[in-house]
Amino acid sequence: MLGFLISRNSPFMINPYPFFGCSEETLDYALFRPNSGVLDPNTKLRYTNMLDAQLDAVFSTMKLPSDSSSSETVDDLEALLAMEERWTETNSASSG
Repeated sequence: MLGFLISRNSPFMINPYPFFGCSEETLDYALFRPNSGVLDPNTKLRYTNMLDAQLDAVFSTMKLPSDSSSSETVDDLEALLAMEERWTETNSASSG
């Protein structure tokens, strides 16, 4: 899919939903309020909000080699890194 979008100079659309995984314990993390953050054991990066963590997960996944069962590959890492990403929507916390 990424190779297809790159070949057509199309953006990659992202729908981040930082509140879906939110619980009482992670509410400050989801709402951008001060908190101790979450340490990623692989990258050693500390995320202080869910949105940053979700977007970084998307970007990191985009850099991974294509699945071996896929006929499409993204060989040009520079093109992938230059690819435009757009948020198409997000949600906000509500009581309903």
